[in-house]
Amino acid sequence: MKKKKVTEQKKSGIKSKIAPKKPLIVISSIVLVLVIASLSVSSIFAGSKETSLSIGDVTILEKGTLTNAISATGTVESNNTSNIYSNLNYVVSKVNVEVGDRVSADDVLCELDSSTLEDQVQTKELSLSVSKKTAEQQLKTAQDTYNQTKTTIDNGTNSSMVSAKSSIDTAYDNWQKAKKTYEDYVKTIDNGTDSTLIQQNSNVESAQNALESAEDAVDSADSEYKEAKEKTLAAKEQLDAYTPDSSNNQAAYDAAKEAYNTVKLASDTAYEALKKADKSLETAEDSYDYAVKTRDAAYSAKDTTLLDYAIAADSAYKSYMNAQKSYDAAEASVKATLNSNQNSVASAQNSSDTSVAELELAQLREDIEETKIKAGVDGTVTAVYAKVGSSGSGLLFVVEDTDHLVINTSVKEYDIETVKTGMNVEIKSDATGDAVYQGTIESIAPTSNKTAQGETDKSGDIVFATKVSVTDEKTDLHIGMNVRLNYMVDKKENVLTVPYEAVINGSNGELSVLKLEKSEEGYRVRNVNVETELENDISMAISGTDISEGDYIINEPDHYMKSINETVDFITDSDVERKGEKIE
Repeated sequence: MKKKKVTEQKKSGIKSKIAPKKPLIVISSIVLVLVIASLSVSSIFAGSKETSLSIGDVTILEKGTLTNAISATGTVESNNTSNIYSNLNYVVSKVNVEVGDRVSADDVLCELDSSTLEDQVQTKELSLSVSKKTAEQQLKTAQDTYNQTKTTIDNGTNSSMVSAKSSIDTAYDNWQKAKKTYEDYVKTIDNGTDSTLIQQNSNVESAQNALESAEDAVDSADSEYKEAKEKTLAAKEQLDAYTPDSSNNQAAYDAAKEAYNTVKLASDTAYEALKKADKSLETAEDSYDYAVKTRDAAYSAKDTTLLDYAIAADSAYKSYMNAQKSYDAAEASVKATLNSNQNSVASAQNSSDTSVAELELAQLREDIEETKIKAGVDGTVTAVYAKVGSSGSGLLFVVEDTDHLVINTSVKEYDIETVKTGMNVEIKSDATGDAVYQGTIESIAPTSNKTAQGETDKSGDIVFATKVSVTDEKTDLHIGMNVRLNYMVDKKENVLTVPYEAVINGSNGELSVLKLEKSEEGYRVRNVNVETELENDISMAISGTDISEGDYIINEPDHYMKSINETVDFITDSDVERKGEKIE
């Protein structure tokens, strides 16, 4: 049988031998009487320990309650403790409560001097009013300027853009007139019989086409040469990777060399083609320049007036383009002005945004409200630190729920697998006498206690912090009391119990007790088999077909194993009474 750690027993099966405390003279008298009684009993019932028993050597089986519990100690605390702080460094002007007062969440516990905050609120309100009016005027001016600029743009009445548009129209008309004069004169020439001028124009066009073809040929030859050159370089790198005097790679070297020579030849051919294309391009450029000069000379020689018309048309076109640029610049300037006006509106709107100042004002008002220090929770005031005239910053009050108590305790390492959350707990205290209160385990820490450095505390026993809720609604427990706890591991009611040592372990694992049976000769010792239902360090609950309530069970069976199935002397209280020597 495995023995449990810490136990507590509540039963009537084992009779108590503890006498009530009396004065010393009384105790001496009782001792004398007991000695006389003992001598008398011994003279009446003589015999050895193995063959005689008294009532104190047996347990009379009675039904009772047996519990298996683990003991612990703890401290009573509130299930809900609220520390009332203030971050405002103002003087306490009034304290409304004392220790022991019951308060509600909205009750004002004390008040701080708020005169400085109220002055700040008044100043901030005045400043905010002036700022709002100034910002509103600035916003209106900026908005009006923006609207005016946008209206002139939308309606086409902006003076800068109107002037620029007029210049464009005038320049365009002048260009079209000069162009028409030139084209009309060209038609006059084209309709004539001057084949030289016609031929020169054709020569320029042909030279231009030839020049473009030459440029394309150069681009193509250059691309082919670059590609051939890259292949040559790649082949050269492969060739350089081989050592020709090695018999193992001679064939590979020869192949690489042949490949290199092939691409080298293609590269040289492409280079010669590029040089030829460049030469052809130079010839085409010279031909184009000559054709242009010849045509210009022909035009100059044929009709200087035509050239003047062309120059005039070109000049008119440039004037038109400049007018277009001036219009674009004017348009950009107007848009920039509009954007600037819009930015001014946004800036004025930002300036008119008083949300920061209003937030500061709201914070000041909130601070004024916070100078009225409220409980925040329902409970009892258990500590008052606030004093009139002292700073109101820091811890001012402690309010605790005295109706819902918890006990901070612990579970030892070797009990952690036995004790579980939800387990019933019996609570006792020296201050409350014999009163036993009920509770349940609310929580058990997942790790053992830690040091301040966050490491496992190995300075003593390994324990796990535990919280026990007091479930009885009305108790005489008070916050701060030290209490004794019993974690109720198991409990059996209406069972027969005997001392732990009364149960015998047989060689085959069977369990039994020694029972005294009344016979004609006296009392016979019988070894009867039993089963155990629950045990603790002191007692066991037993059951069996051969035992029942009222039976005498020997407490220390080891002394009477030789007397099994034999008759022994058993002195009961009634035996002593019959001899006229009743023990008081």
